[in-house]
Amino acid sequence: MRDGTAPSPERKEGAYELEAALGSPSRTDSGNPEYTAEEEAAIIRKLDFRLLPFLLLLYTFSVLDRSNLGK
Repeated sequence: MRDGTAPSPERKEGAYELEAALGSPSRTDSGNPEYTAEEEAAIIRKLDFRLLPFLLLLYTFSVLDRSNLGK
């Protein structure tokens, strides 16, 4: 919370109920979400499609920069 105090247990429980109602992934006792293998694969695929083109562009610029320094 903003004032530095921890949320009350009732508030935490309410948040978990809200997440369950909204369809959020279930949580373990440690508070970490549990994802199914399908959901995890979809997340990895989304990261791949967003990161790989950008990384390829950076790699291309790196190669161009190296070739430019050699001449």
